[in-house]
This record gives sequence, structure tokens and C-alpha cells, in this order.
Amino acid sequence: MAKIKARDLRGKKKEELLKQLDDLKVELSQLRVAKVTGGAASKLSKIRVVRKSIARVLTVINQTQKENLRKFYKGKKYKPLDLRPKKTRAMRRRLNKHEEGLRVAASIKHTNWLVVLCVCGVSTNRAGEGLAWPWSWLPGAGWMSACLRSVSRPGLGPARF
Repeated sequence: MAKIKARDLRGKKKEELLKQLDDLKVELSQLRVAKVTGGAASKLSKIRVVRKSIARVLTVINQTQKENLRKFYKGKKYKPLDLRPKKTRAMRRRLNKHEEGLRVAASIKHTNWLVVLCVCGVSTNRAGEGLAWPWSWLPGAGWMSACLRSVSRPGLGPARF
């Protein structure tokens, strides 16, 4: 049997591909028997070609199956895990573009509100100085209060928001 081309297989239907796969597997088993019984060298070299042909048929079957699944799930809310983009773990956990835009808008509003609080002298991180806001008890929030308390930073000029 001559080497099978993948482009020839792509036009065939699944039933034809499965039949061809069975034929190739039968041929491979016959070639292996011939190898044990002391067959000709041409049959021994044909084992590799048949194995690769089986792999090609299986590859085409799997690719067409996955392509059909992609068409089926296109536009649906949920997709199987193997049809989703792989990327990296960190990239999958990032916000998408729409959510990022929302976050940026919310961040701008939040910063503007903090500037108002700073000018009014409300924002603080120390007990007894002004009003304790919800973010003041968060770890690492000290920088926010320190930044907002100093509208004019020594040596660095006025704070920019």
C-alpha cells in the first residue's frame, strides 16, 4: 500500500475513514506475522509506512471531530475545557478587555474620591486621626493614606493624581 496523504483523507466521510483504518490495522497485523515468520525485507520496511498511515487517519478523524465541536460550541456561553484557549494559568485569570475597561473607570472614580477625602483631611491610617475608612485596616494600605495626607511632598513637589 502506498503512503497515504492527509489531504486525500480530509475529503472523506467518517465511515470511509473508519473502514480504511480497519484495513490498515489488519494489514499491520499481517505484516507483523510475516516479520515473525521470516518475511521478505520489503514487508519489514512496509511496517513503518502502515503505522504512519494509521496515525494519519486517526489524526484526520480527531481533527475533523474537534472542528465540528468548535462549530457547535461557537457563540455558546460555556465550552468544554479542551476547546477553550490554553494560554497560561496567570493569563486565564486576568480580566478580559471589557472587565479591564470597567476596572479602569472605577479606578479613576475611586482616585478622584480619595483626592476629595485627602483635601478634606479625612483619609488616615492611624487610630484617632480622622475617620477610619474601610481600606485603612487593609494590609499595605498605609501608602495610600501617607500619599493622600501629603498633598505637597517634601523635595518632590506637589502630589499628582
